[in-house]
Amino acid sequence: MNSRDRRSRFEKELEARRQAEFWANPQKWPFDPPEHQFVARVTQTIAEEEDCTMQGARRLVRERCAYGSFKAKVMRWDGRLLPIAEHVWNTDEALQWLATCQAPLTISYEGGRIVEYVAKGWIFIEKSGLKKPSRDVKYIPESRIDEVLAKIYKRIEDGEIDGYPAREKMIDLVQEELPNAGRGAIKERLAPTRPEWWRKR
Repeated sequence: MNSRDRRSRFEKELEARRQAEFWANPQKWPFDPPEHQFVARVTQTIAEEEDCTMQGARRLVRERCAYGSFKAKVMRWDGRLLPIAEHVWNTDEALQWLATCQAPLTISYEGGRIVEYVAKGWIFIEKSGLKKPSRDVKYIPESRIDEVLAKIYKRIEDGEIDGYPAREKMIDLVQEELPNAGRGAIKERLAPTRPEWWRKR
């Protein structure tokens, strides 16, 4: 192993320790500004609500930011909050931002590719997007959920729905027709009902 590889390995191990210490000490996290919540607290809540790992919760946060259901902002050094554009979340780097809860204040592009980050700030989510309408969750038979999913997959195949919606979007689509279905119950039916053409994409 040459000196460059050793340095790279050392930096990765150091960053992993920093992240572990950060997530283990929520009392050191920044305060929530008015009408906003620190993204680490949002991630913890989602992990509990969706019964998933922290990595899974970060992916859900990224999906919701990318779809616009979460409005993310980055805090400048003077306390001002700057919006983070939805399209920016469609990058692998965004998951790393959610691991550290910091995003670049300025992003430079070249030919559609990110080439430079300038400074960083804490990420916050607008509370208005976190408020879910109260649902009277009821038991919905799996056959009924599967029936609705089949209709959605048909709409995707026919081009009525663009692309291949992420898990959160699929759940939202099912709840449009079955508003009382629990998100967990819907999530469990996604993989078993996925058509062959989807699996082969």
